[in-house]
Amino acid sequence: MGRQREPHTERNKRVVVVVVIVVVMLDADCACPDVTCPPCVRKVVYKHVPALVRRSVLIDFLRDFPKVERLVNDTTTALEDLAWVDFVIAALTVVLAIAVYRSVENYFFVPSIAVGLTEEERKGKTGKKWMPNATFPTDTVPCYDPGSLDILGPDVPAMTRVEVEEKIRLAAKAQKEWAKSNWKQRKFLLKIIRKFVIENQDDICVVSARDSGKPLVDAAFGEVITTLEKIRWLLREGVRWLKPERRSSGAMMFYKKATLEFHPVGVMGAIVPWNYPFHNVFNPLVANVFAGNALVVKVSEHASWSSQYYGRAIKACLKAAGAPEDLVQIVTGYGEAGEAIVNGGCQKVVFVGSTTVGRLVMKSAAKTLTPVVLELGGKDAFIVCEDANLNQCVPMALRGAFQSCGQNCAGAERFYVHEKVYDEFVSRVIATAKQLRQGHALKKPLTTDCGAMCMPNQAKAVHALIEDAKSKGATVAVGGYLPRITVNADDVDEDSEEFGNWFEENVIEPVKGQIEQITGSPLTRESLKKELQQQTAANVKPTPPGATKELLTGQFYPPTVLLNVTHDMKIMKEEVFGPVLSICKVKSDEEAIRLANDCEFGLGSNVFAGSKKRAEKLGQQLEAGMTSVNDFCSTYMAQSLPFGGVKESGFDRFAGVEGLRGCCVPKSVVVDRFPLIKTDIPPPLQYPVKPNAFAFCKSLCRMFFGGSLFENARGLAQLIGCFIWAQKNPVNGKKC
Repeated sequence: MGRQREPHTERNKRVVVVVVIVVVMLDADCACPDVTCPPCVRKVVYKHVPALVRRSVLIDFLRDFPKVERLVNDTTTALEDLAWVDFVIAALTVVLAIAVYRSVENYFFVPSIAVGLTEEERKGKTGKKWMPNATFPTDTVPCYDPGSLDILGPDVPAMTRVEVEEKIRLAAKAQKEWAKSNWKQRKFLLKIIRKFVIENQDDICVVSARDSGKPLVDAAFGEVITTLEKIRWLLREGVRWLKPERRSSGAMMFYKKATLEFHPVGVMGAIVPWNYPFHNVFNPLVANVFAGNALVVKVSEHASWSSQYYGRAIKACLKAAGAPEDLVQIVTGYGEAGEAIVNGGCQKVVFVGSTTVGRLVMKSAAKTLTPVVLELGGKDAFIVCEDANLNQCVPMALRGAFQSCGQNCAGAERFYVHEKVYDEFVSRVIATAKQLRQGHALKKPLTTDCGAMCMPNQAKAVHALIEDAKSKGATVAVGGYLPRITVNADDVDEDSEEFGNWFEENVIEPVKGQIEQITGSPLTRESLKKELQQQTAANVKPTPPGATKELLTGQFYPPTVLLNVTHDMKIMKEEVFGPVLSICKVKSDEEAIRLANDCEFGLGSNVFAGSKKRAEKLGQQLEAGMTSVNDFCSTYMAQSLPFGGVKESGFDRFAGVEGLRGCCVPKSVVVDRFPLIKTDIPPPLQYPVKPNAFAFCKSLCRMFFGGSLFENARGLAQLIGCFIWAQKNPVNGKKC
């Protein structure tokens, strides 16, 4: 980008400042008062600082060049006496002073937001349980803890299209006002949000864990750290990427100045998933409000409870920053609400979810030609070369597969391990996977490794993929089963048809064969009830007060390690979105690349090798939107980079420079570079066109774009000639 010249008045100000500083530093007494200032210097000063020439102190200074010389000599001598350590100390002092200033500013002048949890939210249960496989109501969205099936509180409303359109209208009105805000105010809002996040990490992570089932560590890493990193990047670099950008104006328009401006889109719509309920709301929020947009975000029906607390916090942050409180709107509901986001008045939409729903979003957006960004499914490859550092690689593989119980868009799902390190890799993975502790995220919050599956029936879907792989030759080394559901027999309503269907499907069938094989007797409701009654009579873990039908279990699937997988198995083709680490042995880099690219998805990828050059070369061959070399999903922590994929993983990008600019409408602007040069239509091209108009255009093409000086000169000659000689008709060759 070309450097803009400093305004004339600004240069004058700098001259004045320099002169005044020097004058102050000089001693008032002069040993050589008769030395006069050369006329050239006096002329310059009179021209640029006429207001100061009348001051005698300045005149004395200009007439006293020996004094200036002494000052320069003294300064040079002083600098020569300084050691490099002194310069380092001075630089560190300046850096420290700046850091202290910023710290004071951020701590004392950025308000804290007091938005606590309600007593019901902090308790996290109402004494009621959610019945597995129960049908969701149509007018409300139920909220329950996937790890315990505790009903978390009153259902949130399932908003209608009319209600969503009203929220979009309110957001649009607020955006008109917010678009006039300056960078300082937008940064102030982001600083308030940052301070709220840092000061309320416990509540944010507990709410996220209860709503989505993830352990606190995964919430801290995936919800809080990523959000803070995004805010940091926006504060440091956001203005730079949204300021008008100078562009080249071309050969024929050399006398013009071309600029690309970035204007807010207006109202951005977002439909986000349930796996990271905090980050999935605040990620589009901070980018869009910084760009000058309003945001209407629909949260998932499987993680709507947390949006109540997060929504209150957003309102409080907006109010503290002096921003319109309607600038951000949260929508809850089902498909009707989602469709209203897509074609109900938003200027652009970001959708994060499955490929199937992504196609429906595109179809719906076509009705209003609403531009969409699609971040869809992922099935990331994880390549391990024979020279990879397993001490680094194995922990990365485990984190890539089991973080948030495998419910990550860019989670590692396909592991291609070179045969030379296959056995060692597998043995290390199995040894650690067997030690993982799974359970409710908040029962043992500091020692839980894997939590629950947020989506109802997701555990069954994962298990179906495991069963298909086993039927085709795969081996389950760890996990790979549906957990047994414990039932409190004293509270079972056996006459309920709803419970009867649930009991047969979730209790009897998953463990029927195993129990019958061990005991030799069939498993029925009556036998299980009798067994539980006997346990109760023997004082084995008495029933807690207020218990209902379902005591344990929640929606769990154990961390699973699958060996000997091949590409004819569904688990290597379909997105798992569960805690499964599927390992495939490969013989060469070429085979690893071929298998990694043999997939309909292309979101992220990871390559581990002892040679960085080799790993980078492999990464360049992977058909994916992102590649991490000797790391897992590090591209997302580098918030300057865009996030998105290829193939059925979607298109366009959010995050990074591209994502931030995607929150804007790019506007091209061309103005005159020089005040006396303007564009006029050449006489041959003015209506009605002259006979030499075509020859005139041809000569311009050769003169500007000929590719060599000879061609350029020839074009110039033709340009002159088209005004002198008669031109031939290009159709019949006759002269006009």
